[in-house]
Amino acid sequence: MAEKKDKEQIQYKVIISVALVVMVSVLISLSNILYRDYQNNLRVKKLKDDIAGLGNDNSYMQELLDYVKTESYKEKKAKESLELKKPGEIVVVIPEQADERMLLGQEPEQKANYVDTLNNQQKWLYYFFGA
Repeated sequence: MAEKKDKEQIQYKVIISVALVVMVSVLISLSNILYRDYQNNLRVKKLKDDIAGLGNDNSYMQELLDYVKTESYKEKKAKESLELKKPGEIVVVIPEQADERMLLGQEPEQKANYVDTLNNQQKWLYYFFGA
């Protein structure tokens, strides 16, 4: 009878061990599936954000295209790039960096002579305020 009891205990331990191995493998598979599902949800969220961003870019590009098709844009580009003008229009070109002589209305040598005639206090005032 003791042999029968030992045999039953061994069978019981084997069944428990097999059940435990099966449960662990099922848990591992389930955790892998949940992790892949989580990763896929992250990808879907990122793609939805990308789609929203592309929709904004698309609307901006559509507005830009509509603007480029207007007559005012074509006229502006013709004036800037091709240097065209309408009949009767007068073009005035102002350089971005004007020469110092144009600003002061005098030659640099005359300016240096003028500064030399000032006393020290007037030179400082001229230096800071240009007067």
